[in-house]
Amino acid sequence: MMSTVKYFFDISQQQLARQLFANSVLAKQHLQFYESNCGQYPVIFVSFAECTASTWLRMKALLISIISDAFGDWRHAMESPEIFDNERELFSKCLRQDEDALYEVALKKLTVFLHRVYKKRVVVVIDEYEKPLNVAFENGFLDEAVAFLSGALTGCLKNNPYAVFHFTIPHTSLVHY
Repeated sequence: MMSTVKYFFDISQQQLARQLFANSVLAKQHLQFYESNCGQYPVIFVSFAECTASTWLRMKALLISIISDAFGDWRHAMESPEIFDNERELFSKCLRQDEDALYEVALKKLTVFLHRVYKKRVVVVIDEYEKPLNVAFENGFLDEAVAFLSGALTGCLKNNPYAVFHFTIPHTSLVHY
């Protein structure tokens, strides 16, 4: 489901989006929505499906890797003249998974960068957001996980003027916090 949302909106794969959805029910029954949105937005796609670490240090490493992958999807944007030198430094730190990259604000910063480069608001897709919290609860490091994720996700999703849509769908309906 979440990858479908990504492919529908993703401006970096506009031709693929048009091919995939050209004959869809969405295109046929909601042509105006299809034409004005398909392949039109930068999309940040983050999935926490693989967050199964039994220690906070391992979980933090997984979360940093996931955020790094989101930056990697937009590596080409780093070369844009719309990205300032100090922002390239944050971008590079996130790509290298540098410990002091300020991951708690990195995803929001990525929305700012992409908004500036593409002159469009950003679609943010978060898949299985509850997984690291459930695992953290089960393994006794919930406080650390909540602190990290609340910074990383809240700034990106809540009251973010650079994001146009955001989708967060949990894997299960049971969240332990």
